[in-house]
Amino acid sequence: MRWRMLLIAFLAQNLSFGLAFAAFGTLVPMMQATLGIGRTYAVTGLSLMSLSMGLLAPFAGRWLKRFGIRRIMLLGVGIGASGYGMAALAQSGAALLLAYAVLIGPALCLSGVIPASALATGWFDKGKGRALGVVNMPAMTVLAPPMVAWFVEGHGLPATFLMLGALQLALLPLLATIVEPPRQVVVGPEVASADMTSREILRDRGFIILALGIGLLTMAGVGIVTHLVPLAIDRGLSLQQGALLLSAFGIAAIFGAMASGWLVDRSGGRIALTLLALGWTVPWLLLLFAGASLPLLLIAAGAIGFFSGGINPLLTATMGQWLGAGNFGPAMGLCYFVKIPFLFAAAPFDGLLREVSGSYDSAILLHIVGFALVAVLMLALGRR
Repeated sequence: MRWRMLLIAFLAQNLSFGLAFAAFGTLVPMMQATLGIGRTYAVTGLSLMSLSMGLLAPFAGRWLKRFGIRRIMLLGVGIGASGYGMAALAQSGAALLLAYAVLIGPALCLSGVIPASALATGWFDKGKGRALGVVNMPAMTVLAPPMVAWFVEGHGLPATFLMLGALQLALLPLLATIVEPPRQVVVGPEVASADMTSREILRDRGFIILALGIGLLTMAGVGIVTHLVPLAIDRGLSLQQGALLLSAFGIAAIFGAMASGWLVDRSGGRIALTLLALGWTVPWLLLLFAGASLPLLLIAAGAIGFFSGGINPLLTATMGQWLGAGNFGPAMGLCYFVKIPFLFAAAPFDGLLREVSGSYDSAILLHIVGFALVAVLMLALGRR
């Protein structure tokens, strides 16, 4: 039973959250061409999607306890399919942004990271880090870019959104078979903790440090997924070559997710996050100096993806280790709420710096500085 639930969590995470983020960067050039909008305007859709997801997250964490994982995830994919249908009908940039903000973003919150992680860890007494690594393996980051690039070039933007919506509907029969975990969700070491109110969680020093650190890492991750294809095009590569970079990113991220699960089970989340932040600086520096060399860009994209794949598994594992079993769902929801400024700013921030300076170099350098700050924050977290 638990392996079937783990498979469902993996598929739900990838076909909802993973697909939406992985496909977006590939769709940006077609959004610009079809709707006649600028790049910064186009990537704002990702920010609005992240904003609405973060605003709903605190409620979603509590709703999991009240209504159960199955009902919440079914609701999420239904809303997601409606959102892609609205996007397919959009005749202006404003209408497209509305679809991402009002429907697609909330859908990801209800069907993606929080409930999928809760479902997986709830069924595993041991090896929770590895279970989270499996759930967060970004398979869609590998499959979606070339698939979406091929489909959108042959069928256009509206048909592509309809295809994405159909994939959401395909999840419904599978999610209907979800069996609720037989016990409370526990992530990481078995710890006993009293239930905390939202106010108490938000005042917890460890929660604040984790949320800020993960916010900086997530900002870089969202930025690279959104802008990697446009960056490649800026440097003279084709759309298909840019999609290939995203595929390299995604393939490596799968291994990174598995490796992070193994690491967190052995060293704990704090040390693992510190190593991730420091290690991530190397491929970003390579990205800065790779120029238009496709081999070097493939290496950089793959290495960035490897470290990126560990962000969500390490967040969920560390949050559970710090705040305990009973507070996992609410804490994760509040964490996404705290991350709103980072998620909202990620795509337009990088896009704006590119438009002002003429390249992505300044954005890359600022993210590298952010990684150093994350390492300091994680070391300041201490032990619980």
